[in-house]
Amino acid sequence: FQSWQPPFTVDVDNFKFTPRIQHLNELEAKTRIKLNFLDQIAKFWELQGSTLKIPMVERRALDLYSLHKIILEEGGLEVTTKERKWSKVASRMGYPQGKSIGTLLKSHYERILYPFDIFQQEKNVSQITLEHGIKDVEQDKQYKPHRILSRQAILPPCGKYSRRSKRFAQGEIKDLTME
Repeated sequence: FQSWQPPFTVDVDNFKFTPRIQHLNELEAKTRIKLNFLDQIAKFWELQGSTLKIPMVERRALDLYSLHKIILEEGGLEVTTKERKWSKVASRMGYPQGKSIGTLLKSHYERILYPFDIFQQEKNVSQITLEHGIKDVEQDKQYKPHRILSRQAILPPCGKYSRRSKRFAQGEIKDLTME
C-alpha cells in the first residue's frame, strides 16, 4: 500500500511557484477601474510626448478619476463651466469651500483631462465610422463642384451709387458665366 500515489498529487518538496503581489488597496473593483483610468491617461500623455504629473491640491494628490467622473456627471466641461459648477465639484471632491479651488480644478481638468476627452471622443467617432463604413474613401475625398457661380461670374450692379459701375460702362462688362 505504500507505493500507491494518487494521480493528481503535488510533490511538496519539489513544487515551486511565484506568488503574485497584490496590494490590499487594489482588491476592490473601483480601485482597479481608477488604476486602469490613470494608466490610460498616462499612456495618452506618453503618446503626446510628455509625462503625466499628478498635481497636488490642498497638500494631497488630485484624484483625476473622481474629477473626471464628477465632470461627466455634471454634463461635461462646457456645461460645468457655463453653469459655474466648479465650486460644487470641489465640494463633492471633499475640498473646503471658498478657496478658489474650483478654478484650480478647472485649470487642471482643461490641461490634463480635456485633451484626453477629446481624444476619446474622436476615437469613438472613428469606431462608429468603421462600424457603419464609408462606402468609398477615395470618392469621399474627391472634389465635388457645388454649382455656385464664382465671384467673377456675378455681374456688378449698375446703379448710380456703385463704384464699379463708374469704372466700367454698361457695354464694357463681359458676360462671365460658368461653363
